[in-house]
Amino acid sequence: NLDAWIRRKLRCFRLKQCKRTIGIKRFLTKLGVKSWQSWILALSGKGWWRLSGCPQAHQAMNLQWFIDLGLYNMSVIYKQFKLYSKPPCTRVDLQQKCGQ
Repeated sequence: NLDAWIRRKLRCFRLKQCKRTIGIKRFLTKLGVKSWQSWILALSGKGWWRLSGCPQAHQAMNLQWFIDLGLYNMSVIYKQFKLYSKPPCTRVDLQQKCGQ
């Protein structure tokens, strides 16, 4: 799923912006993750991509966080464009008007 990949990449980028262990801990705690869970992620020796897939990162930077930032949901937009790219009589919402 493209949306999930983009969100994970943005989580990775945001964690990387924190740079240091204490910065990651403060950032996650500010977003509502418990302090001890923040330390678990911050002290992990894993890479940025792997850290962005951790439950603590998902809890802090959840779907609502991305919506609040203004990130568009690409799958919803794609479905809307796909609906209007079909001829009018094949659209689901207009089938009654076409007599089918």
